[in-house]
Amino acid sequence: MDPTAEPLLRPPCRELADDGVTVWRVELDQPAEVASALVSTLSADEVARARRLRFRIHRQRFEIGRGALRSIISSCTGVDPAGVRFSYGPRGKPGMVGLHFNVAHTGGLALVALSASGPVGVDLERHRALLERAAIASRYFTPNERRLIEAAGTSGGDRLFVTYWARKEAVLKATGNGLWAPLDSVDVSSPRDVDGWKIADLDVSPDHAAALATAIDAGPVEWSEWRPDVFHTISRVGGEGART
Repeated sequence: MDPTAEPLLRPPCRELADDGVTVWRVELDQPAEVASALVSTLSADEVARARRLRFRIHRQRFEIGRGALRSIISSCTGVDPAGVRFSYGPRGKPGMVGLHFNVAHTGGLALVALSASGPVGVDLERHRALLERAAIASRYFTPNERRLIEAAGTSGGDRLFVTYWARKEAVLKATGNGLWAPLDSVDVSSPRDVDGWKIADLDVSPDHAAALATAIDAGPVEWSEWRPDVFHTISRVGGEGART
């Protein structure tokens, strides 16, 4: 694969619906030629931010994540990946005029949510054993949520805790507040309308909990897989991009 080939940086994108949301799944562990092509599109401040990360794997995943975000936005707007310019809200949430997006990542996996109609929030968490579950829940979860978590037992309670956490973060990221707002101010014990936001669980993998928060009147959610090797091949033969 030629790392300088332009199609590599422009995966195909179905036109965003006026009221719809598209979520891309991004694998952050990519071959060197893909990483090199994506890094070449980053801004100086993104490169500097990556260099401040202590471990190499974290630097590489940050660079690929930001490069993939630029690639996705480019494919939906026609703006060159390196020419994408972000603005930042009071709490540091990035955005663009006429396009709303949010990013979540854990380990080698990331999700990118895009909407043309209104703010979105997405979160991704890995299921794991929680040794201090009760103490953490007492600080960040509502009484109803804590009751349901405890009733689910040890393993089931851990999974429910992580699911609730992903839902809460998705809502707070959609508002732009992130962890600046108290998590126990939002009850997410069932995917439903919460304070003007619609919450949906995302089926990413058995090992992860993921959630998407959108405006109440947002349209359907579409899925897509960000795979630069496939996009590169498709673009060279002139076919349309595959979507999942």
